[in-house]
Amino acid sequence: QARADERLLLAFDLLPAGTDLRALRARVLEDNVAGFYDERPGKRRLYAVSEDRAFTPMNQVILAHELRHALQDQYEDLGSFLGEEVTDFDDRRLAWMSLLEGDATLVMERFVRLRLGTLGTAPEAAGEGTEALGAPGLLDVPGAPPIVRDQLVQPYVAGLAFARALWAHGGPEALREAWDRPPESTEQVLHPAKFLERERPRRVAPAVAAPRGARLVSEGVLGELLLRTLVGGDAGPATEGWGGAGGRL
Repeated sequence: QARADERLLLAFDLLPAGTDLRALRARVLEDNVAGFYDERPGKRRLYAVSEDRAFTPMNQVILAHELRHALQDQYEDLGSFLGEEVTDFDDRRLAWMSLLEGDATLVMERFVRLRLGTLGTAPEAAGEGTEALGAPGLLDVPGAPPIVRDQLVQPYVAGLAFARALWAHGGPEALREAWDRPPESTEQVLHPAKFLERERPRRVAPAVAAPRGARLVSEGVLGELLLRTLVGGDAGPATEGWGGAGGRL
């Protein structure tokens, strides 16, 4: 699957030629992950990374996030929402991951603000952006191309904004309802009003047939979130409202 993703991203010029995507992602994760929850059947363990094996304040922040994933896994079958054919760079997985990570990041943010004594104020009023996540350097993924950085980071950043919007709309009940009907596209994540209105993604079929002798390597959905990465720069106005797509390579 990593090789198929690699060829797809190379075709869009989103990876430098010669990139070994699997090795690159392994290195980036090893260098940057502060904690994780392993939801695989028979595993179900959570971890926080600590060089001195001490339960530091940062570990507490990270574990607040990972414990939320453990709770999610008790109430939902996290492996049942998407089929195995949906790759890591598919818009459907990014939308799903934005709910998963946005929910857990909101819990982490509330934990931090509770400790700081600012829980009763809105995040914006407290002057908090992504720093409220408890990790000021979260957006920095040294050595990662933008496509790998965004695939890893944006479910947390866009997901947090999405979770905040749902909470503002209807409190914890609105967030719980999102688990019954998760977002279907990153357009819904980036524009929560479209999620609340249930504006569904559009199917876009290619009008040109594949060349004779072509072999299907990968297929999936390119959505608004990674379209921003593709366009680059201040891509918001150019990509806003992208209704979804389906494609094959």
